Amino acid sequence: MPAAGRKAIRIYNCVEGEALCAIDSPIPGWQDEPFLLCVAQHRRNKNIPLLLRTFDLLLRRREIDRRTKLVVIGIGGPESRRIHRMVSDLGLRGRVHFLKGLSEPELQWCYARCEALVTPSITEGFGLPVAEALLAGCRVVCSDIPAFREVGGNHCRFVALRGDEEKALAEAIVATLQQPAQPPVALPQFSSSLLANQYLGLYHGLIASNALPHKARFSGSLHAAATERQSL
Repeated sequence: MPAAGRKAIRIYNCVEGEALCAIDSPIPGWQDEPFLLCVAQHRRNKNIPLLLRTFDLLLRRREIDRRTKLVVIGIGGPESRRIHRMVSDLGLRGRVHFLKGLSEPELQWCYARCEALVTPSITEGFGLPVAEALLAGCRVVCSDIPAFREVGGNHCRFVALRGDEEKALAEAIVATLQQPAQPPVALPQFSSSLLANQYLGLYHGLIASNALPHKARFSGSLHAAATERQSL
């Protein structure tokens, strides 16, 4: 809708690095094994089944450490039954951990300790886990979709979800794990100070327009990128 697009104003969500990091592992029975991380609710757009099939492929081909775990953080959803059935069918019980209700320090522990964040979503409104992972200095493998491109820039390894998706995602994970860990990435466009000024500018504009005659009043709409933070 070109006309609506010209009237829209976008203000990002605030995403800033979390200073506190838990001391103890939130992963049950963790014995210092390497693990891949996925932060996603059990919904179709998150594409968790593709990640499970890819993880199984990597283990069978011995392309990753045989002790590697997969940790999925997020509340259940419409895809939960299918996801758990797939874990059972692939013989991945004990290798895949599903966590929810984590505190922010526990989530930061996972970002800090994981081998990489893997996010193969089909579509997203805003790539919050990608932003959080980059701020924590985490390697990121994600699907090549606009929301992740906008957040991750040139700091992620992007995978096109077409053709042989499992092979493409597996190759991207292996290539990423061969790269050295990266330092935390600054994302000033999501900082509270910058966004506060943007909101102030928006409100000043709305107040000023309200003082104009009725026909000249501001008629635009605000489009704020929708956050996907839910209870983890």
